[in-house]
Amino acid sequence: MLKVFTDEPLALDAAADEPVPRGAPREMASLESLLRRPTYARAYLAGTHLGDETRTGLTALADPSLWREPLSDLWAGFEWSTHPEGLGPGRSLLAPAPGVALAAAPEAVDPALLARVGQAEDRAGWSALRAILDQQPSALVFTPEPAHDGWDWVVYTGQPLRQRLLAALQAHEAPGARRLVMPYQKARGEHKFYLERWALDDLPEWAMEV
Repeated sequence: MLKVFTDEPLALDAAADEPVPRGAPREMASLESLLRRPTYARAYLAGTHLGDETRTGLTALADPSLWREPLSDLWAGFEWSTHPEGLGPGRSLLAPAPGVALAAAPEAVDPALLARVGQAEDRAGWSALRAILDQQPSALVFTPEPAHDGWDWVVYTGQPLRQRLLAALQAHEAPGARRLVMPYQKARGEHKFYLERWALDDLPEWAMEV
């Protein structure tokens, strides 16, 4: 089973990764500045192998083409950049390691910015992500997330992503597999994230099967 959790528009707000010193007031953004602020998109790709032995993690799926082929439609013609530099993106997508960050974009991504993305924890790299996506809004930046039996991938971009992912999935048939696309905000919490454990025969209305 492939699960895609989409989150757009995503602010990648500076407040999340630029801490205010203790006791200092935080400057509030005006409505006008919020409306002018660029918006981004994120997709969290997760997988669960359902069978005699359940394995959790996108890279734990028996057939990686279930997710790699649709994604390849999005990065067609793009140039790959990696942190650490010199990695093979194909191999890294299948077997990432902590600290890895990948980017597919029309032009090479600034290695210093990609290093900051890979080395940061959680939202601490969002300022570098914003810089990459402001320079190349169509870029796709990949960061790995540990799963129980492998890794999941998070994809960031500077353009709407949900409809493009749906179209890419629909263009690639997947006999024998189930693929769900869900809004990230609706699926927060472990119970909802692992809905395949309890809701496969009665999916919630916010889970779209492709």
